[in-house]
This record gives sequence, structure tokens and C-alpha cells, in this order.
Amino acid sequence: MVKTNYYPDQDFERFMFRSERNRKVQFYVWLVCSIVIQFGIWYILLTNTNLSFEAQGFLCFISLIALCCLVGLWYCWMNTRRHRQNYQKMRQKQRAETHALLDELEADRGIQLNQD
Repeated sequence: MVKTNYYPDQDFERFMFRSERNRKVQFYVWLVCSIVIQFGIWYILLTNTNLSFEAQGFLCFISLIALCCLVGLWYCWMNTRRHRQNYQKMRQKQRAETHALLDELEADRGIQLNQD
């Protein structure tokens, strides 16, 4: 099986860093907005007695959906981060293997030069 790389490793690593940063920024923006909205929704639920049962249920449902979306966005950020870290570990392992092979070849070459 032939493996082809369409992008250099540096470009791919930059893409992964940028993706992680975007997910992180999105998570923090949604977190701040969610906190503001959650306090607003729960303040209305606790203080407004004129709301019907359906309106209260709707506001609770919206509040739970917002929290689920926040958890999902956190999961996406952590998943992107984990994939980037796994990729970096794989690249380090490949570099270590390459350096070990080069050291072995240099040692063999040194032995051959000393024998001549």
C-alpha cells in the first residue's frame, strides 16, 4: 500500500493547532453566553409567576438544550486536542525510529571504514 501526503507535515500541524484553537475559542464564547443566558432563564423562571406551565417547560427545555450543546462543544474541543497530541506523539516516535536507524547505519559504516 502506497501512502501519499498531499500536505507537508508542518502545514498539517498548523491546521491541527488552528482547529484546536478555534474549538477552544468557540467553547469559551459559548460558555460565557450560556452562563448569561442560563442566569437569565432561571431568574425568569424563579421570579415570574405569570408564566404558564407550557412556557416554564419550554424555558427549562431550552436551558437543557443549551447545556447539552455546551457539553458537546467541550467534547469536540477535547477530541481535537487529543487527536493533535496523538499525532505529535506519532511524529516523535517516527523521528526517534528514523534517528535510531540513521545511528545504526552510521555505526555500520564506521565499522566498515575501520575494516578497510
